[in-house]
Amino acid sequence: MENNNEQQVILQEILSETNVSSNDSTINKNTEKRKRVRNRALKFKKERQEILEELYNILNINDNNYLFYSHKLTEDIKNKILALEENIKLYFNTSPWTVLQNNSLKIKNKALSIIKHILKDMNIEYVTNSYLVKDDNGNLIGTTEYKIIKIL
Repeated sequence: MENNNEQQVILQEILSETNVSSNDSTINKNTEKRKRVRNRALKFKKERQEILEELYNILNINDNNYLFYSHKLTEDIKNKILALEENIKLYFNTSPWTVLQNNSLKIKNKALSIIKHILKDMNIEYVTNSYLVKDDNGNLIGTTEYKIIKIL
């Protein structure tokens, strides 16, 4: 018992010398922030799943088809994905997503970036492969195939 008390006194002295208390507000703020992010995923589980299903519908992903290609993202598909932006901001932690935070950046394919962030956030695994394919005019176009491994 005496040894524990001695250790506590030493710890308190060290903390007081470095001006850090055990109830440091920055530590508490970081812990609270992590809880909020985790709570958002738990609190809006149904809504997040609905957004994922809507994204799958837009990309025509189902049990028989689990591939999509970057060159096949038409303007119509991109606009449908970008229309989900407000709901995505409500139900996902988008603060680390530069695509939704910094409008001044010129992001080449904003819709594709949103797709990848949602898949990552929902723990959906996917594999990418790069290909050269011919378009309708016979020109070679670089594309990326996204193969979803785990469909929820």
